[in-house]
Amino acid sequence: MTNKDQVVEDAFWVVSPEGKLPPELRHSTPAAAVAVAEGMARDNPGVKFYVLVPTAAREASGMVQTEITAPKGGRHG
Repeated sequence: MTNKDQVVEDAFWVVSPEGKLPPELRHSTPAAAVAVAEGMARDNPGVKFYVLVPTAAREASGMVQTEITAPKGGRHG
């Protein structure tokens, strides 16, 4: 793998409902993601919404390696 196949992105957070479709939006702070998760939980009683921060990703277009930088102040912001 060469350096051109490696990408570095800033940390971001996503909200994922348990057992449902994958997340679609990126949030720039954990607080923003938590606020969205709380609103979605209120609108969908009984469904658990996780706030997640990815640590890595892989894309099979020549196997691009993406490393996600840790949020400032540790894993949870």
